[in-house]
Amino acid sequence: MIVDKMDYIFAIAKEQNLTRAAKSLFVSQSTLTMYLNRVEGELGIKLFDRSKTPILPTPAGELCIEELKKIRQIETRLSGRLQQLAHPEEILNVGIGLMHSVAWMPRLLPLFHEHYPDVSVRLIEQGDELLLKALQSNDADIIIGGMPVSTQDVTVTLALEQLLLIVPRAFNIIPSWAYTGNSYENPYEIDPKQLQGLPLILPSTVNDIGGITNQVLEHFDIRPKFVTTVDSMQTAAMLVAQDMGYLFTSPIFLKAQMAELAPNIVYCMARGIPDSRKIVAVYHSDTYKEEMISQFLKLLRVVMFKDQPGMFPLDG
Repeated sequence: MIVDKMDYIFAIAKEQNLTRAAKSLFVSQSTLTMYLNRVEGELGIKLFDRSKTPILPTPAGELCIEELKKIRQIETRLSGRLQQLAHPEEILNVGIGLMHSVAWMPRLLPLFHEHYPDVSVRLIEQGDELLLKALQSNDADIIIGGMPVSTQDVTVTLALEQLLLIVPRAFNIIPSWAYTGNSYENPYEIDPKQLQGLPLILPSTVNDIGGITNQVLEHFDIRPKFVTTVDSMQTAAMLVAQDMGYLFTSPIFLKAQMAELAPNIVYCMARGIPDSRKIVAVYHSDTYKEEMISQFLKLLRVVMFKDQPGMFPLDG
């Protein structure tokens, strides 16, 4: 019964008042009270402390609410998956990093819908590790990024993406004469040890650049003075311009801000740290959406290299 009417529990927890909770559920207060009495009686424990105002969950109630939220998430995901199975031709689930999505999807999706006007696209915007899990669980039909691949999957190599560091000029990490001509196309090479003890801007898990950053820090035993973690690479770049830390990034993420950032930053590459990575698309070999995926990738190649700095086409 508690699972069947979990919205009753959520409403009581949210409103902290039985009258308001009943009103939000469009049921009478007596109906809600009888339900709560019955559930607590069946469980043999109080879920809410009704001796005080506002009504708050007991420790058992907090545990119950936490677990019911998990059940609701599973229920929602299952419902979505069943709908996809019922109408598989109506949706394409695309896993892609947040900033690659920002750079490519606004151009790609209008082109895609010219070919498939009745197909919905669901974007799963996450870092590489989470995208791989989405593909493995069949939540994504195709994933795009710099992830490692399985031999059981189809892998299409799309591009080589430049990687570099942007560092506040105020850190004085390069000689002043190197400012002339410094750009993402002409970065200054530094020793990774020069980053020791400097503050760092770290992209979160929604952007796989964060994973690359952590690998570099661990490999070279670099310990930042402090770390600021952000979701948006635009925010990260602006924090670098405010002398809040250095950032591992790709020029594609900085495109809209390059001119504005130029007076405050220097572009660098660090000795021993890869200056590029392959961008690939991965999908299951047994997918029945292969024709749709192939068209999607064909269009992606069109937009990927149009005014996109730091991207170099590869065949494969």
